[in-house]
Amino acid sequence: MKKILVPTDFSIASKKATDYAVALAELYDSKIVLMHAYAPLIYDPAMLTYIDTSEISELKNHELKKLEQEKKRITRRLKSPITSVFVEGMTKQSILTAIKKSAPQIVVMGTTGNSALEKSIFGSISLSVINDSHKSVLVVPEKAQVGKIKRIVFATDYHENDIKAISMLIDLAEKTKAKIEVIHIANEDFSCEYEKESMNALKEKIERKQNTAALSYHILKGDKIATEIEKYCIKSKATLLALSRESRSFFMQILIPSITKKMIYHSEIPLLVFGAKE
Repeated sequence: MKKILVPTDFSIASKKATDYAVALAELYDSKIVLMHAYAPLIYDPAMLTYIDTSEISELKNHELKKLEQEKKRITRRLKSPITSVFVEGMTKQSILTAIKKSAPQIVVMGTTGNSALEKSIFGSISLSVINDSHKSVLVVPEKAQVGKIKRIVFATDYHENDIKAISMLIDLAEKTKAKIEVIHIANEDFSCEYEKESMNALKEKIERKQNTAALSYHILKGDKIATEIEKYCIKSKATLLALSRESRSFFMQILIPSITKKMIYHSEIPLLVFGAKE
Protein backbone atom coordinates (compact mmCIF):
# COMPACT_ATOMS: atom_id res chain seq x y z
CA MET A 1 0.00 0.00 0.00
CA LYS A 2 2.39 2.67 -1.27
CA LYS A 3 -0.09 5.51 -1.75
CA ILE A 4 -3.44 6.45 -0.16
CA LEU A 5 -5.78 9.04 -1.70
CA VAL A 6 -7.92 10.89 0.85
CA PRO A 7 -10.67 13.19 -0.49
CA THR A 8 -11.75 15.74 2.14
CA ASP A 9 -14.39 18.44 2.56
CA PHE A 10 -13.00 19.38 6.01
CA SER A 11 -16.09 18.07 7.80
CA ILE A 12 -15.89 16.06 11.02
CA ALA A 13 -16.63 12.93 8.99
CA SER A 14 -13.86 13.69 6.50
CA LYS A 15 -11.38 14.28 9.31
CA LYS A 16 -12.30 10.90 10.78
CA ALA A 17 -11.51 9.29 7.41
CA THR A 18 -8.24 11.24 7.21
CA ASP A 19 -7.26 10.01 10.69
CA TYR A 20 -8.10 6.45 9.61
CA ALA A 21 -5.92 6.90 6.52
CA VAL A 22 -3.07 8.18 8.69
CA ALA A 23 -3.34 5.06 10.88
CA LEU A 24 -3.07 2.88 7.76
CA ALA A 25 -0.17 4.94 6.44
CA GLU A 26 1.67 4.38 9.72
CA LEU A 27 1.19 0.61 9.36
CA TYR A 28 2.37 0.47 5.76
CA ASP A 29 4.70 3.50 5.60
CA SER A 30 2.44 4.87 2.85
CA LYS A 31 2.36 8.25 1.17
CA ILE A 32 -0.88 10.23 1.55
CA VAL A 33 -2.43 12.37 -1.16
CA LEU A 34 -4.91 14.73 0.51
CA MET A 35 -7.31 16.24 -2.02
CA HIS A 36 -10.11 18.76 -1.95
CA ALA A 37 -12.55 19.45 -4.77
CA TYR A 38 -13.88 23.00 -4.94
CA ALA A 39 -16.82 23.89 -7.18
CA PRO A 40 -17.28 27.69 -7.12
CA LEU A 41 -20.86 28.92 -7.14
CA ILE A 42 -20.98 31.44 -9.98
CA TYR A 43 -24.72 32.10 -9.82
CA ASP A 44 -26.79 32.32 -6.64
CA PRO A 45 -30.42 31.33 -7.39
CA ALA A 46 -31.59 32.70 -4.04
CA MET A 47 -30.33 36.17 -4.90
CA LEU A 48 -31.04 35.90 -8.66
CA THR A 49 -27.62 37.33 -9.32
CA TYR A 50 -24.09 36.40 -10.31
CA ILE A 51 -21.45 36.30 -7.59
CA ASP A 52 -18.64 38.82 -7.92
CA THR A 53 -15.36 37.35 -9.22
CA SER A 54 -13.42 38.86 -6.31
CA GLU A 55 -15.72 37.02 -3.92
CA ILE A 56 -15.11 33.77 -5.81
CA SER A 57 -11.37 34.33 -5.52
CA GLU A 58 -11.73 34.98 -1.79
CA LEU A 59 -13.73 31.77 -1.33
CA LYS A 60 -11.14 29.80 -3.28
CA ASN A 61 -8.31 31.14 -1.14
CA HIS A 62 -10.31 30.26 1.97
CA GLU A 63 -10.65 26.64 0.76
CA LEU A 64 -6.94 26.48 -0.09
CA LYS A 65 -6.10 27.69 3.40
CA LYS A 66 -8.28 24.98 4.97
CA LEU A 67 -6.54 22.34 2.84
CA GLU A 68 -3.15 23.55 4.02
CA GLN A 69 -4.32 23.54 7.65
CA GLU A 70 -5.56 19.95 7.33
CA LYS A 71 -2.26 18.93 5.75
CA LYS A 72 -0.35 20.48 8.67
CA ARG A 73 -2.64 18.74 11.16
CA ILE A 74 -1.71 15.28 9.91
CA THR A 75 1.92 16.12 9.05
CA ARG A 76 2.63 16.33 12.78
CA ARG A 77 1.68 12.66 13.16
CA LEU A 78 3.06 11.09 10.00
CA LYS A 79 6.68 10.59 8.97
CA SER A 80 5.94 9.58 5.37
CA PRO A 81 5.32 12.27 2.69
CA ILE A 82 1.96 14.06 2.38
CA THR A 83 0.90 15.75 -0.85
CA SER A 84 -2.07 18.10 -1.07
CA VAL A 85 -4.11 18.48 -4.26
CA PHE A 86 -6.65 21.26 -4.86
CA VAL A 87 -9.05 20.67 -7.75
CA GLU A 88 -11.71 22.96 -9.15
CA GLY A 89 -14.70 20.92 -10.22
CA MET A 90 -17.57 18.75 -9.04
CA THR A 91 -16.65 16.30 -6.29
CA LYS A 92 -17.37 12.93 -7.93
CA GLN A 93 -15.55 13.61 -11.19
CA SER A 94 -12.68 15.36 -9.41
CA ILE A 95 -12.07 12.31 -7.21
CA LEU A 96 -12.13 9.96 -10.21
CA THR A 97 -9.69 12.25 -12.06
CA ALA A 98 -7.40 12.40 -9.02
CA ILE A 99 -7.41 8.58 -8.85
CA LYS A 100 -6.20 8.37 -12.46
CA LYS A 101 -3.47 10.96 -11.92
CA SER A 102 -2.16 9.85 -8.53
CA ALA A 103 -2.66 6.07 -9.01
CA PRO A 104 -3.25 5.20 -5.33
CA GLN A 105 -3.59 1.66 -4.05
CA ILE A 106 -6.60 2.68 -1.97
CA VAL A 107 -9.03 5.59 -1.59
CA VAL A 108 -10.19 6.42 1.94
CA MET A 109 -13.43 8.39 2.14
CA GLY A 110 -15.52 9.73 4.98
CA THR A 111 -19.27 9.67 5.05
CA THR A 112 -21.95 11.38 7.06
CA GLY A 113 -25.58 12.23 6.71
CA ASN A 114 -28.24 13.10 9.20
CA SER A 115 -30.65 14.44 6.59
CA ALA A 116 -32.05 12.60 3.57
CA LEU A 117 -30.25 15.07 1.28
CA GLU A 118 -26.86 14.49 2.93
CA LYS A 119 -27.35 10.73 2.72
CA SER A 120 -28.22 11.01 -0.96
CA ILE A 121 -25.18 13.17 -1.78
CA PHE A 122 -22.56 11.27 0.21
CA GLY A 123 -23.95 7.86 -0.69
CA SER A 124 -23.96 8.78 -4.36
CA ILE A 125 -20.33 9.94 -4.29
CA SER A 126 -19.14 6.83 -2.43
CA LEU A 127 -20.98 4.48 -4.76
CA SER A 128 -19.73 6.31 -7.85
CA VAL A 129 -16.13 6.01 -6.72
CA ILE A 130 -16.59 2.33 -5.82
CA ASN A 131 -18.32 1.52 -9.11
CA ASP A 132 -16.25 3.62 -11.51
CA SER A 133 -12.69 3.77 -10.16
CA HIS A 134 -11.67 0.06 -10.18
CA LYS A 135 -9.60 0.87 -7.09
CA SER A 136 -9.98 -0.34 -3.54
CA VAL A 137 -12.17 2.06 -1.57
CA LEU A 138 -12.46 2.30 2.21
CA VAL A 139 -15.60 4.11 3.40
CA VAL A 140 -15.27 5.31 6.99
CA PRO A 141 -18.46 6.21 8.91
CA GLU A 142 -18.31 9.26 11.16
CA LYS A 143 -18.67 7.11 14.31
CA ALA A 144 -15.98 4.58 13.38
CA GLN A 145 -13.12 4.02 15.81
CA VAL A 146 -9.68 4.84 14.42
CA GLY A 147 -6.92 2.28 14.91
CA LYS A 148 -9.28 -0.40 16.25
CA ILE A 149 -9.05 -3.12 13.59
CA LYS A 150 -9.48 -6.23 15.71
CA ARG A 151 -12.10 -8.31 13.90
CA ILE A 152 -12.42 -8.30 10.11
CA VAL A 153 -15.44 -9.81 8.36
CA PHE A 154 -14.93 -10.71 4.71
CA ALA A 155 -18.05 -11.55 2.68
CA THR A 156 -17.23 -13.99 -0.11
CA ASP A 157 -19.04 -15.16 -3.23
CA TYR A 158 -16.27 -17.74 -3.84
CA HIS A 159 -14.85 -15.57 -6.63
CA GLU A 160 -11.22 -15.98 -7.71
CA ASN A 161 -10.57 -12.32 -6.75
CA ASP A 162 -11.43 -13.19 -3.15
CA ILE A 163 -8.16 -15.09 -2.72
CA LYS A 164 -6.05 -12.00 -3.46
CA ALA A 165 -8.28 -9.84 -1.28
CA ILE A 166 -8.06 -12.24 1.66
CA SER A 167 -4.28 -12.39 1.27
CA MET A 168 -4.16 -8.61 1.63
CA LEU A 169 -6.40 -8.81 4.69
CA ILE A 170 -4.11 -11.42 6.24
CA ASP A 171 -1.25 -8.94 5.88
CA LEU A 172 -3.38 -6.26 7.59
CA ALA A 173 -4.40 -8.72 10.32
CA GLU A 174 -0.77 -9.57 11.04
CA LYS A 175 0.01 -5.87 11.51
CA THR A 176 -2.99 -5.23 13.77
CA LYS A 177 -3.27 -8.67 15.42
CA ALA A 178 -6.81 -8.96 14.10
CA LYS A 179 -8.97 -12.02 13.45
CA ILE A 180 -10.60 -12.59 10.04
CA GLU A 181 -14.00 -14.22 9.62
CA VAL A 182 -14.79 -15.31 6.07
CA ILE A 183 -18.54 -15.58 5.58
CA HIS A 184 -20.88 -16.58 2.76
CA ILE A 185 -24.64 -16.02 2.73
CA ALA A 186 -26.30 -19.06 1.17
CA ASN A 187 -29.84 -19.18 -0.14
CA GLU A 188 -32.14 -22.09 -0.96
CA ASP A 189 -30.99 -22.31 -4.60
CA PHE A 190 -27.88 -24.31 -3.68
CA SER A 191 -27.49 -27.42 -1.53
CA CYS A 192 -25.58 -27.50 1.75
CA GLU A 193 -23.05 -29.85 0.16
CA TYR A 194 -22.39 -27.42 -2.68
CA GLU A 195 -21.83 -24.58 -0.21
CA LYS A 196 -19.47 -26.65 1.94
CA GLU A 197 -17.49 -27.81 -1.08
CA SER A 198 -17.20 -24.24 -2.40
CA MET A 199 -16.06 -22.86 0.95
CA ASN A 200 -13.57 -25.71 1.42
CA ALA A 201 -12.16 -25.12 -2.07
CA LEU A 202 -11.65 -21.44 -1.24
CA LYS A 203 -10.05 -22.35 2.08
CA GLU A 204 -7.62 -24.79 0.43
CA LYS A 205 -6.52 -22.19 -2.14
CA ILE A 206 -5.85 -19.65 0.59
CA GLU A 207 -3.98 -22.11 2.79
CA ARG A 208 -1.61 -22.97 -0.08
CA LYS A 209 -0.40 -19.38 -0.14
CA GLN A 210 -0.38 -17.99 3.39
CA ASN A 211 -0.53 -18.62 7.10
CA THR A 212 -4.23 -18.79 7.93
CA ALA A 213 -4.15 -19.05 11.71
CA ALA A 214 -6.18 -15.83 12.01
CA LEU A 215 -8.97 -17.07 9.71
CA SER A 216 -12.27 -18.81 10.38
CA TYR A 217 -14.97 -19.73 7.84
CA HIS A 218 -18.75 -19.54 8.20
CA ILE A 219 -21.70 -20.35 5.93
CA LEU A 220 -24.90 -18.51 6.83
CA LYS A 221 -28.41 -18.79 5.42
CA GLY A 222 -30.66 -15.97 4.32
CA ASP A 223 -32.40 -14.46 1.30
CA LYS A 224 -31.50 -10.82 2.03
CA ILE A 225 -27.73 -10.88 1.65
CA ALA A 226 -26.97 -7.31 2.73
CA THR A 227 -29.19 -7.60 5.80
CA GLU A 228 -27.60 -10.90 6.87
CA ILE A 229 -24.10 -9.45 6.49
CA GLU A 230 -25.05 -6.42 8.57
CA LYS A 231 -26.55 -8.62 11.30
CA TYR A 232 -23.47 -10.83 11.39
CA CYS A 233 -21.14 -7.82 11.65
CA ILE A 234 -23.10 -6.44 14.59
CA LYS A 235 -23.27 -9.83 16.35
CA SER A 236 -19.56 -10.57 15.87
CA LYS A 237 -18.55 -7.01 16.84
CA ALA A 238 -16.71 -6.53 13.54
CA THR A 239 -14.43 -3.51 13.27
CA LEU A 240 -14.04 -3.78 9.46
CA LEU A 241 -16.23 -5.28 6.74
CA ALA A 242 -14.54 -6.18 3.46
CA LEU A 243 -15.81 -7.28 0.05
CA SER A 244 -14.05 -8.12 -3.20
CA ARG A 245 -15.62 -6.54 -6.24
CA GLU A 246 -15.56 -8.16 -9.65
CA SER A 247 -17.05 -5.76 -12.18
CA ARG A 248 -18.91 -8.49 -14.06
CA SER A 249 -20.26 -10.22 -10.99
CA PHE A 250 -24.04 -9.95 -10.76
CA PHE A 251 -23.76 -10.76 -7.06
CA MET A 252 -21.59 -7.72 -6.40
CA GLN A 253 -23.65 -5.41 -8.62
CA ILE A 254 -26.60 -6.09 -6.33
CA LEU A 255 -24.72 -6.38 -3.05
CA ILE A 256 -22.39 -3.37 -3.09
CA PRO A 257 -25.01 -0.60 -3.44
CA SER A 258 -27.23 -2.29 -0.87
CA ILE A 259 -24.61 -3.07 1.77
CA THR A 260 -22.86 0.28 1.23
CA LYS A 261 -26.07 2.17 1.99
CA LYS A 262 -26.72 0.04 5.06
CA MET A 263 -23.22 0.29 6.46
CA ILE A 264 -22.46 3.96 5.85
CA TYR A 265 -25.82 5.29 7.01
CA HIS A 266 -26.49 3.09 10.04
CA SER A 267 -23.17 1.74 11.18
CA GLU A 268 -19.91 2.45 12.94
CA ILE A 269 -18.15 -0.21 10.86
CA PRO A 270 -15.83 0.88 8.02
CA LEU A 271 -16.45 -0.79 4.67
CA LEU A 272 -13.54 -1.85 2.44
CA VAL A 273 -14.35 -2.76 -1.16
CA PHE A 274 -11.40 -4.24 -3.04
CA GLY A 275 -11.08 -3.06 -6.62
CA ALA A 276 -11.89 -5.32 -9.55
CA LYS A 277 -8.30 -5.27 -10.75
CA GLU A 278 -6.59 -5.70 -7.36
